[in-house]
Amino acid sequence: MDKEKEEKFEFQSEVKQLLDILVYSLYKNKDVFLRELISNASDALNKVQFEILTAGDSEEKDQELKITIAIDKPHNKISVEDNGIGMSKDELIGNIGTIAHSGTLDYLKKIAATPTKNQVDLIGKFGVGFYSSFMVAKEIHITSKAWAKDSPAWLWKSKGESSYTIEASDKKTRGTRIELFLKKEEKEFLEAYKLKSIILKHSKFVPFAIYLDGEKIARKEAIWTQPKSKLEEKDYFEFYKFLENTQEDPETYLHLSSDAPVQFTALLFVPKTSFELLGLMKAEPGVDLYSKKILIQKGSK
Repeated sequence: MDKEKEEKFEFQSEVKQLLDILVYSLYKNKDVFLRELISNASDALNKVQFEILTAGDSEEKDQELKITIAIDKPHNKISVEDNGIGMSKDELIGNIGTIAHSGTLDYLKKIAATPTKNQVDLIGKFGVGFYSSFMVAKEIHITSKAWAKDSPAWLWKSKGESSYTIEASDKKTRGTRIELFLKKEEKEFLEAYKLKSIILKHSKFVPFAIYLDGEKIARKEAIWTQPKSKLEEKDYFEFYKFLENTQEDPETYLHLSSDAPVQFTALLFVPKTSFELLGLMKAEPGVDLYSKKILIQKGSK
């Protein structure tokens, strides 16, 4: 691409501080970055699935919705790609260059300064999971094309310091590809067995196909699609951790079904940690609503 057409942007000041906290202070388990990238990809696939069903005017609307992970050892790189909703230039700036939730930075500073054995895994709770990739990557490229027909594609690049650049891309297909150029000391993530173990631990409930270097990774169905008689407490706890991107067990849960007057299944969890009591993340109540296993309404988080 022509460097003259490359635009440079400064990260929001809070993002600069956030990167320092995530990369150097808060998270010792670097595996979390892949969980977060897969979670973001799954969200993008959920969104395009809804748009295809309701609007119908989408490129490649009949293709398999999937997440593709590839290892490129010669270039010390791994990529995570989806054919989901994609992002426009403005969405790249808004989603990647800023922090969505007010109070996030102050709270992360607090828990980073006073770590505890039972510290809550908050990285996915605040919509900042993408930044965890800088724990393992010295540079990240994001190439994205929004789902609507004739949308232009864009390339976002950053070394995780104070700025990022955006330029036009020649990507032809809908979706987002994230390329991580790994630090020299993070070569373990270039091994397929390592990435597969992370996927099976954290992302096996993702409702879309995940491919790792061409191999389709086995996944599990959401437990609300299964009869209660076949489920144990550990199954509920495992599913909750996936839903909330956390390692904290729920305080309790409720699983109920009804056939009349309307057929439905409900699964409710009560978290151990109340973010509202901590003065953070006050949100309107809501639940995720699915019809025939397709997410049609996203509740508050």
